[in-house]
Amino acid sequence: RPYSTQGVTRRLDTGCGKLYLTANFDNDGNIIETFITTGSDGGCLIFTEATSRLISLAIRGGIPVEEVIEQLKSTHPCPSYMMAHATGRKISKGKSCASAIANVLRELQSKVVKKAATSVSDNEKVSTGEKCPNCGSGITHVEGCTSCPECGYSKC
Repeated sequence: RPYSTQGVTRRLDTGCGKLYLTANFDNDGNIIETFITTGSDGGCLIFTEATSRLISLAIRGGIPVEEVIEQLKSTHPCPSYMMAHATGRKISKGKSCASAIANVLRELQSKVVKKAATSVSDNEKVSTGEKCPNCGSGITHVEGCTSCPECGYSKC
């Protein structure tokens, strides 16, 4: 884990109360860890802590975020979630806490994918996932050369 990361925290309204999902990103904008906490109005602290740890472990272990999302989405419906939905309470999109977490992760991951797609230019600038030896930012391949858009490092 890097010494410092940047992240986003989203509130999720569930059948049991509020959850807060924080996703932290590496320098290339990829999700590298999550933290899930419960609000003061309830929710299962043990579930959220375990889920958060397992999501982070899976991502650090090389499992793509998309696969983690699919596993979370494929869980069964939660009776509390369904009851809240049936009684008209405002709840986050999903059928359970796990699927609501998956929906937020998918939204955050799609922003990363869109950002990566828009950074590919006509001269086929491709991110390599490698780090710049000068500044540590992500480097790209442009017109047969490896370069860093942050500090100007280049190697052909």
